Amino acid sequence: MADTDPFVNLKDWSSKKLLRDYQHASKTFRDGNYRLAPKQKFLFYVVFNFSPSAAQMVSDDIKRESSMMVKSMDLPSYTFDTQLMNQYNRWRAVQTKINYNAVQLRFHDDMSNISKRLWYFYLHWYYEDQKNGEVVRYTDIADTYSTQKDFNFGMANPKTESFFSSIQLYSIYGQKKFSEYTLINPIITQFTHDTHDHSQSEVLENSMQIQYETVKYATG
Repeated sequence: MADTDPFVNLKDWSSKKLLRDYQHASKTFRDGNYRLAPKQKFLFYVVFNFSPSAAQMVSDDIKRESSMMVKSMDLPSYTFDTQLMNQYNRWRAVQTKINYNAVQLRFHDDMSNISKRLWYFYLHWYYEDQKNGEVVRYTDIADTYSTQKDFNFGMANPKTESFFSSIQLYSIYGQKKFSEYTLINPIITQFTHDTHDHSQSEVLENSMQIQYETVKYATG
């Protein structure tokens, strides 16, 4: 009677007859001018492109040095809305929409306040809350039952032109090459300052969550 155990014919589990080749990694990752070598996370660079009007407002050191303060940035990611349809009692998965997921970008909170001032320029571009002078102008004016024409708050003067025209992330790798991801018409959906803590010795950072309309890919 035949043995029904599927493992009965497996002999000598400790045998050293293994499928291996010491040249496998070398042939895979070095041949063809390292064409299959994996990219490394720390080799990247971010470029902030401002709209023409915003570029006139932003100071030169922000334009020049904000890219240097980037600590980390997520690569773009996507999700798709799908719907199951009944096709003559056969289920079909149909795509209905692409969703561009927000990315997280982290800055070093530097002593020149480059990343913080970048955020302030963005805030100043869209919102009026920072433009009313000293603190007393926010606290000592009783305007609950009166009209204050001298002060504006919130998005009182909406902009037709975006602050950022695009944000470009370059993944850099060997032989002076790069992969480019361009986030089109990005806006900040969340900005977070770090936390002070006497028990910690880590450096401070500022982080922002960025939503975008689409992504353009390129290599060079």
